[in-house]
Amino acid sequence: MIECVEWGGCGIFVWSVYGLSLLTFIMVGGWPIINLWKTKNQIYKQLHNESMQKNQSID
Repeated sequence: MIECVEWGGCGIFVWSVYGLSLLTFIMVGGWPIINLWKTKNQIYKQLHNESMQKNQSID
């Protein structure tokens, strides 16, 4: 490993490694999370629409 005394000297190196690891995490493990979040929103919308229809039928 490269040891840096000054952050400015190897900041780009650290951030590039951090960015790459973050990118790989998003590509590998992030997509299921994003898909889960989207499906959760769809389920919430569906439940909301059903409850709205029930309220209208009661009125």
